[in-house]
Amino acid sequence: PYLRACKAAGYAAHPARTPRALAGFALDLLTTAGDRGVDCFFGSGVFGEEAERRGVRWLGIEQSRRHVETARLRFADARLPEPEQFRVHVILP
Repeated sequence: PYLRACKAAGYAAHPARTPRALAGFALDLLTTAGDRGVDCFFGSGVFGEEAERRGVRWLGIEQSRRHVETARLRFADARLPEPEQFRVHVILP
């Protein structure tokens, strides 16, 4: 869904997407529902998507506005709350 959404929106997908299983493993190991997690290299948003699926509150930090926009596409197509409800912080150089 993420790759199709990027293509449909005319964006290039993030070149280094974290495997969903790896993000899920880290979240399962280090958090429980209701905890908070921080991803300081948010990229395509896999961490945030997996955190949402586990009931973990999260904060994603990304320096590229383009990557933030493609991450929002992930949430729009993931049967999760609308992207406006997510807090994605952009740090510009």
